[in-house]
Amino acid sequence: MLPTQILEVGGKLSSRLKESSYSKGRYLLRLQPNDGSILLNLLALPTGYEYKTYFKSNTSDAASTQNSGYQLVFDGSGHLNVLQDGRSVVNLTKGRESPAGDYFYRATLDVDGLFTLYAHLRAQTNGTWVAICH
Repeated sequence: MLPTQILEVGGKLSSRLKESSYSKGRYLLRLQPNDGSILLNLLALPTGYEYKTYFKSNTSDAASTQNSGYQLVFDGSGHLNVLQDGRSVVNLTKGRESPAGDYFYRATLDVDGLFTLYAHLRAQTNGTWVAICH
C-alpha cells in the first residue's frame, strides 16, 4: 500500500511469493466486515485454502451499534487508520513521530507474513527529492 490508498471491506492484500517473485504469496491481509478487524491468514498454495487466522487486530469500535462502512486507510502523512463511515476507529501507527514530509512511506505484507510500515528518508539532490534507504 502507498499513501492515499484505501483497503475496503472485501479487499485483500497478498504477500509476494518470494523476494524475487511478485506472484501471489502465502499470506493474506483483509478487513473483516462485521467489526473492522484486520485479519492475517496463511494460504495453502496452489489451492488458496485459508488456514486459521494467525493475527486479528481487534480494532473494532465497541461503542458502535452499526457494523458496516469499515476501511483501512493509508493517509498521505503515512498513518494507517481503520475508519468506520469516515471517522477514525483506531490509528494503527499511533506514537510514530516521524515528520510526514521528510519520508516516503509504504506498507507491505512481506513474504514472511509480517505487515510492515516502511519509511524511506528523503534527501534533496540537485533540487530533486530522492529516497535514501537505510
